[in-house]
Amino acid sequence: SRPNRVRRNPSTMRAEAVAAAKHKPMMTADIPEASRAKFVEDFNARMSEFIAAIEKTEAAIKAGNNAAAATLVSDMAAMQKAGHKDFKKDDKK
Repeated sequence: SRPNRVRRNPSTMRAEAVAAAKHKPMMTADIPEASRAKFVEDFNARMSEFIAAIEKTEAAIKAGNNAAAATLVSDMAAMQKAGHKDFKKDDKK
């Protein structure tokens, strides 16, 4: 298995990301009330960036530009990891 291999169809990923972006992160309730609006605003901005990256990846794949698609997939993986670190509740606690 190649490390940059797309495991799901980009259109499916886009649909899932769009659906996720309609919700507030589960840890929103844990954020102090004075900071919640900014937290949700940051989440929405990051989700918009992630969705744009998915769309760019999809376009690169359709254009047959595998090198660009591989780079974009790596970028998306880093974005997802950072986003989960910042916005996803740690289930291991």
